[in-house]
Parts: sequence; structure tokens; C-alpha cells
Amino acid sequence: MKLQSIVEEIIEETTNEDLRNWFKSKWVNIGKKVGGKHPPCGTSGEKSGYAKCVPAKKAASMSKKEKESATRRKRAAQNKAGRGGVNSPGQGKKPINVSTHTGGKKSGTGKGS
Repeated sequence: MKLQSIVEEIIEETTNEDLRNWFKSKWVNIGKKVGGKHPPCGTSGEKSGYAKCVPAKKAASMSKKEKESATRRKRAAQNKAGRGGVNSPGQGKKPINVSTHTGGKKSGTGKGS
């Protein structure tokens, strides 16, 4: 019984630490740039386009092409699910999540291989 409580405590501590780190990471919208930087994720009342959000550290390591691809796939998925546009019936529902990377094989050259 004592071993089980120790394991549960370790799992809870690890989970809390991961969640703490997730909240500490600054999330940005890679779908647009404002003043040469990606704006923070979230809405400020104006809903234009779709936010493809990633941690700022991840955004810094992505190429322009990778960011465009991820944003394009997110927008396509939103439209396919009938959640495109400001006045669509899908507003306020759970967002459609799309992988940041395509998952294709790397060529073995360049960044990320």
C-alpha cells in the first residue's frame, strides 16, 4: 500500500511540473506577424484568420515555409469542419488541432534532420 502512494505522489508531482512548464511557455500565433514578431496567442475581440499557436521557442526553430504549411493545414481543417469565417456556426466550439509538422520523411539535409 505504501508503494502505491509513493508512485501516485511521483506521478502527481511530474504532472504538475509539466503543466507548470506548459503555462510558463509563451505561446504565439505563427499565422501572422506584427511589427516583425509573432503576436501572442488568443483573441483580442477581433477574429481574423485562424490562430496556429505554438510555443515561442518552437516558433523560433521553425522555418518560414514550415510556419506557412502548418497555418495552411490548420485553416484547411477548420474549413473542412465547417468552422470557417467569423459568423460560422462553429464559433465557440473546440478548436481543430493540426500537427505542427507534416510527419513526412526528412531528406537528411538542412535544419531539423
